[in-house]
Amino acid sequence: SMIPLSAADVVLKTQLDPSKVEAVIASMKDVKKLSIDGKVHYWRVASAEKASKAFEDSLLAFHKKEPRAVGIDKQVLKSRLMDSARPKIYDAVLAQLAAKGVLVIEGPLVRHPTASAGAMREQADLSEKLVQRLRDQGVAVEGPRELAAALGKPEAHVTQMLGKLTAEGSVVKLAPDLFVAAETVEDVRGKLSDHLAANERIKASEFRDLIGASRKYAVPMLEYFDSVGLTKRDGDFRVLR
Repeated sequence: SMIPLSAADVVLKTQLDPSKVEAVIASMKDVKKLSIDGKVHYWRVASAEKASKAFEDSLLAFHKKEPRAVGIDKQVLKSRLMDSARPKIYDAVLAQLAAKGVLVIEGPLVRHPTASAGAMREQADLSEKLVQRLRDQGVAVEGPRELAAALGKPEAHVTQMLGKLTAEGSVVKLAPDLFVAAETVEDVRGKLSDHLAANERIKASEFRDLIGASRKYAVPMLEYFDSVGLTKRDGDFRVLR
């Protein structure tokens, strides 16, 4: 097995006396100790090497089949290689292999450190173009479908990248299909704060005029500022919270 085991796991699998199991483990020299969930787990060197090769082979095969994909979902990879492993044990194995340079973990994805280079370059290019296009558009931005058509990319790739950019803070998600550059949001925040400092309150129609955008964009922007604690509703108005 490629899965690290605790002494209790070995006892359960072998039905041997716990003291005998501990003695056998203590006598083994080709075993690595891993602390997982507060318990010592034992990983034979041969098992670790087997896991290293299995993960590398699987990732290389994945990137060959999906050259435009940055990585494979961690849980999909688990189902292929360590389906019976408990989640924390699987995560510990991934961490060990990442430390060895066998793989790279990026959020929910796992990738090969070199085989994904082409896809990484493509993703970086898409990221740069998306952010620049959203910056140029200001508040009245295109949705994922329009962005994908304009950039000549699959909509699914653009949607995935918008999610990544949102997590990184380069983009702010105002609604399911409404993403605005973070710089634009900060610019609008400044205008809104200045207006409220001088006038105390603002109507949605006044906010539309302030930012030069239609209700389609103004209302989600106001709701965003409510959600982050800048403003709150007061009848038909917004005031500083």
